[in-house]
Amino acid sequence: MADRVPARIQIGGSLAADELDQLSAHIATYDLRCDWDGEPFDRTDLPANGPLDLYALETLNGSFDDLEAYCVAYNLAFWRWAGGTAGAFDPEIIVFTGNGLPERFAASEGEIIALDPDTIAELGSYDAILEMIERSRFDPPPFQLTSNPL
Repeated sequence: MADRVPARIQIGGSLAADELDQLSAHIATYDLRCDWDGEPFDRTDLPANGPLDLYALETLNGSFDDLEAYCVAYNLAFWRWAGGTAGAFDPEIIVFTGNGLPERFAASEGEIIALDPDTIAELGSYDAILEMIERSRFDPPPFQLTSNPL
């Protein structure tokens, strides 16, 4: 049986208005909500000035693979946290800034980065540790729809 854990994703950046149906379909696939116990996401829930902030109490294996791939393909920045399951996988944070590749961080059940002694030793300096913590705290830009080109 697959493991289901709580997860949260914040999505930001600019998306062409004609892509909203596709994004909404990905969000619906994972039954994402606007709060932990809220109603399913609806297009009327788009934020006025901030990233989409979406939640799921029971996410299969803690990830939103198709939604995250869509965000990468359309350069939509995101920050995702997922809880862990003992013996299967640990909590994690995934950050995609809108460029490059997503970056993974070990995390706690409290949605913050978790640094083990080996990682701290690899980083080698206090400044490198602070830089990693800062990258894990990435705040996506506001989500906004852009006009479709004529």
